[in-house]
Amino acid sequence: MKKISIIIMFCMVGMFLFPLVGATTALPTDEAVTILEEFKVEEDPMVVEDDEPVPYELEEFSTGLHKLRRAESIFFGAIPISALLVVIGTEASRQMYHTFDPPPITNQEMLTRAYYTVGLAAGIALFDFLLGQINEAR
Repeated sequence: MKKISIIIMFCMVGMFLFPLVGATTALPTDEAVTILEEFKVEEDPMVVEDDEPVPYELEEFSTGLHKLRRAESIFFGAIPISALLVVIGTEASRQMYHTFDPPPITNQEMLTRAYYTVGLAAGIALFDFLLGQINEAR
């Protein structure tokens, strides 16, 4: 541990000394101005004249991408609700199975809860997608 702290201390001292060494070897002002003028650009290509954002057009993205974006939003939006339902369900089953004195939760049970949460959220997103397909077919 002592070796690591000594190495960190030398690195910190080096960070402060290195810029000072570079500052002593500065270019003469005429030469520096000449170098800067070589790289001077009249127009910056990254600057946009119009500050107003342009809205997306309907044809800019395919319908498949719109559906994928909707499914993604519903999936991530359903995760908190799914987690709440899974925790309530698993805790209720643990209370009943262990006669109201359950042991502490293990890592395996936490992983199982996470899998159920993701699966339930994916099921909700898939259900919404299928309902959309049915409504689109009508």
